[in-house]
Amino acid sequence: MLGEHAILEAEKQGATCGICKGKLEYNEHKQALVVKCKTEDRKLLKEYLLRIKDMAIADGYVGFAFMRG
Repeated sequence: MLGEHAILEAEKQGATCGICKGKLEYNEHKQALVVKCKTEDRKLLKEYLLRIKDMAIADGYVGFAFMRG
């Protein structure tokens, strides 16, 4: 994963995001918190996400993305 400095320098050289195809600058992108799920128990997952929601918002995340595993 590249840090902010590396991404900004790459943008100066013409690099673009593979998802937005260069429509957004680095500072316009939003970040989601990736959660690797080890349970199929939706109730347990919901309880966990509600417990960490305020911390995620305080850290600047706009939502959650999920990985199974």
